[in-house]
Amino acid sequence: MRPRRRASVAAGTAVTLVVAVGLTACGVSTTSVTEAEFTNELAIPPLAESTVENGVRTFDLTAQAG
Repeated sequence: MRPRRRASVAAGTAVTLVVAVGLTACGVSTTSVTEAEFTNELAIPPLAESTVENGVRTFDLTAQAG
């Protein structure tokens, strides 16, 4: 690699590193997602009766209204 090109690659890498460290140190968030508040616990019913055959769990379910 030529000396001038090597210097350019090194400078580019250094700038990228400085920007990344700067953003991290300042507490700048790179996401727009905020922490969600869960006030109501999700009600999860118990598993329905099932059978296991050859390592496969099978449920006998019936579709109905309501």
